[in-house]
Amino acid sequence: MGYTVNKSLRFECDYDDILAYLVDDLKSPRSALALINEMDRVIDFLETTPFANSVSTKPTLAKNEYREMTVKSYVVVYRVQESIVHLVRMFHQTQRYERFVMEWG
Repeated sequence: MGYTVNKSLRFECDYDDILAYLVDDLKSPRSALALINEMDRVIDFLETTPFANSVSTKPTLAKNEYREMTVKSYVVVYRVQESIVHLVRMFHQTQRYERFVMEWG
């Protein structure tokens, strides 16, 4: 069964902000390109195997069946509903991102 990957507006903003940070602040377009390439691979992976990552162990995320996937130094938070994989947010792995779960509703 194939899945459709849907990027939320917040995910797109997070992703764009991360890429801008890598290019503009860190002056590392190479890192930005590596992240873009890895994210493309992740999307391809999620289109076929979205359940490879278990439901989050963080209670605030688990109650709504959010899953997490590490991409380079970042965490992609997503949820699978029927045949759609919703990419919800993207954070640096050092952030305490679960506190933002209430904003995603």
